[in-house]
Amino acid sequence: MGTAEPAAGSSSHATATAVADPSAGLAVVASPGGEAAPADPPSGAAADRPPAAGDRWIARAALAITLAPLAVAAVSLVVKVGGSYVPGADHAWTELAVRDVGRHDVLTGLYSKDGWRHPGPLSFYLLAPFYWLTGGASVGLRLGALAVNGGAITGMALIARRRGGLPLMLLTLAGCGLLVHTLGAQVVADPWNLFLPVLPYGLLIFLTWSLACGERWALPVAVFVATLLAQTHVGFVVLAVPLPAAGAAALVAVTGRRNLRSLARPAALSAGLLAVLWLPPLVDVAGSGGSNAADIVRWFQRQPDRSHSLLEGWRVITGQFALIPEWLTTKRTPSAAGQSPFLYRSPVPVLLVAVAAAALVLWRRRGREGRALVLTLALVLALGIVAVAR
Repeated sequence: MGTAEPAAGSSSHATATAVADPSAGLAVVASPGGEAAPADPPSGAAADRPPAAGDRWIARAALAITLAPLAVAAVSLVVKVGGSYVPGADHAWTELAVRDVGRHDVLTGLYSKDGWRHPGPLSFYLLAPFYWLTGGASVGLRLGALAVNGGAITGMALIARRRGGLPLMLLTLAGCGLLVHTLGAQVVADPWNLFLPVLPYGLLIFLTWSLACGERWALPVAVFVATLLAQTHVGFVVLAVPLPAAGAAALVAVTGRRNLRSLARPAALSAGLLAVLWLPPLVDVAGSGGSNAADIVRWFQRQPDRSHSLLEGWRVITGQFALIPEWLTTKRTPSAAGQSPFLYRSPVPVLLVAVAAAALVLWRRRGREGRALVLTLALVLALGIVAVAR
């Protein structure tokens, strides 16, 4: 397991994988009657009553069971692979960048074969402590990937419990467990910039849903996660950046004019985080000669022939709603170019009918938070289609 390397792929395949799980989302929703809903505490019966002792034990056990495969993978890496793992290709470039953290300036992301680097180095800084703890062993990068994914699953579970109580938490953990099983340890333990953002993207969707429900604490956390995604792979810029932006707009809407001062602290913290996290790319832009950001912009401007249609984007995204969906059974092999097998032909999205029916029930019966979740799914699906198309 430790020595196998995944085949290189395009951002289209990463985009399709990232939006494969339709279990969460974002919305911008005002309260009925035109009055602003309070920003804190969160609404809903789950947030209004303290959890029973039995519920707490069930929640902890369910989380532990879901994270157990990641823990087993970590132990297996240390015991069976240890210092014998030698990365190659993009993984070797990743290790070189992580090794430079604290020694040299690391201002941009992983190198692309198209002559530029991905937007930023935040993933390298996150992986660096695990690399140091293993004494500079390459396996430390894979342990770091497991930790990032474990943190994303934990975050989704805790937010789900806050928003919908124990039932929603269990459903969320079941979805995460199925996806982890389908992807396999080789992907979940992979620090490659096409794989590392997948589960954190799910966390970002939950965070933006919390923002739409008036949770102020979620703003700086969403800013951090969105920055990680956008910097790690350029394909996630379209998928990730709009979510905290729309979530922040929703937060302002539900807070209301009278309580805008309560947003000063999270807004200031978020602005400070943005300044710190984007400082390395900004330093690169301000340096002498051409910048990486300019190279990325020029490349996309010169590649109209590599775009896809919105119909192709629709196929890729809705292919995950087949009667037996990919994320529930087995991950399909992408093409030699790394593109989704659903790009030109996809199964009938039968489950999309069930999702639409569930959305209708949520919209009518679950109040503001239900409508937020419904609009979440619509926005995330739309972003996925646009991202694949471009």
